[in-house]
Amino acid sequence: MSKKGAVSRGIFKAMGIFGGTQVLSIICSIVRNKLVSMWLGASGMGLFGLYNSAIDMLNVLTNMGLRTSSVRDISQAFASGDESHIARVVKIVRRWSWMLGAVGAALTMLLAPVLSHVTFGDTAHAWGYGVLSVSVLCFSVLCCEQAVLQGVKRLKALAKASVWGNATGLALSVPMFYYMGEASVVPSILVYAIANVVSVWVLRCRDYDCQAPSVSVSETARGGLDFFRFGFFITLSVFSTLLVSYIFMAYLNHRADMATVGYYQAGYAMVNRYSALFFSAIGMEYYPRLSAVAHSKVRIDVFVTQQAAITLWILLPVIMVFMLCRTLVVDVLYTSDFYSMIPFVTWCMVGLVFKGVSWCMAFVILAKGASKVYLVTELISSVLCLVFNIVFFELWGLDGLGVSYAVWYLSYLVIVAVAYVKEFGIALRSAMLWHTAYAAAMSVAAMWAVSNGYCAVAVATAVLAGGVSIVKIRKSVGKSK
Repeated sequence: MSKKGAVSRGIFKAMGIFGGTQVLSIICSIVRNKLVSMWLGASGMGLFGLYNSAIDMLNVLTNMGLRTSSVRDISQAFASGDESHIARVVKIVRRWSWMLGAVGAALTMLLAPVLSHVTFGDTAHAWGYGVLSVSVLCFSVLCCEQAVLQGVKRLKALAKASVWGNATGLALSVPMFYYMGEASVVPSILVYAIANVVSVWVLRCRDYDCQAPSVSVSETARGGLDFFRFGFFITLSVFSTLLVSYIFMAYLNHRADMATVGYYQAGYAMVNRYSALFFSAIGMEYYPRLSAVAHSKVRIDVFVTQQAAITLWILLPVIMVFMLCRTLVVDVLYTSDFYSMIPFVTWCMVGLVFKGVSWCMAFVILAKGASKVYLVTELISSVLCLVFNIVFFELWGLDGLGVSYAVWYLSYLVIVAVAYVKEFGIALRSAMLWHTAYAAAMSVAAMWAVSNGYCAVAVATAVLAGGVSIVKIRKSVGKSK
């Protein structure tokens, strides 16, 4: 059995374990967005987006990259086999999560009037941000328990907690959407947060609770400094991304109207949130595997090239199906009132090609612990995102935001590639460049065909792209035989 084929099989096995339950989470998200679009309309979607963008920003700011950074500490402790050491690390991480969550909740309540004024132009919505301070505490605890489950390789429990949390949150939110209308936005966000943290708490890892040694306050502070330092730079980079999103949402709300914000939010969720579940399923296996070989340029080169190829072969058929069925997809996920966002989302699907490849290379920066490089690349990317969004929206309105998405991820791909080559001395393989160019060309061709009414050309393009992807995937997996 070749190593390359074995790795390919490992990738698909991990996707099967975690991806299956992620599908159920996607279904919950689809149903939720469908009901919101039906009962609350575009303005309701916009209100969700405005509240979520601010809360997400505060979550990242106060959580200090706990999920990503603590996974490394817990994984290393787990690999040592010393149960006392594992219990100590888990106890420290849990203490930090509660502390950071409490600070975040207090900060949210303090900033509630400011957030309301910046977002809505008044302080009438300050109560909403005050209520959602509880969700900030929930998010911190949620990230901690997810990190523990991932660090000790309990991926099934992690996925199950996600499904139960989303399903419970949806079941409790549906009556709110129907009877309360737009007034349900804040309580439904809070219900989702509580449902998720309760689910992960029920399924949390308890193996080391009784073995946890006594850890003083000073030991907790010292023990948390390692993942705190690493998480600090991650927090700054993620915070910059969310800050840009928040600024642009506020700009769009003032420059256009709440309905436009709703269309943008719905389209962005369709592309980013659903694709994020796909990337998350792959990343559960890819990130630890890449971290284990971070010292070897040759193995990183092989892994990144292989991962990028598999990611593109899986993404491309999905993009083709959307191109052919985009109106049906919007009908299923939302309503006919949201047809105006179709050109925007279509351009975004082209951008997914560049996102997939850049995502594979960006993990190298994290795997090597180059937090400053990661911060610089993300800051440059965030600034470009804001500039592109404003420029293209002023030029072509909502459709222009789709063009902005594609151009932004193409620029991000170039930025990450420069860091990949210059900082780490790893050459870009010609195969990865050709695969990226091919996937982008097929996506643009399908978009052009459907946009201009050439259905036969669009179908032919989709069949060709899907056929090539199937052959490539079978060939990749077959090498392990």
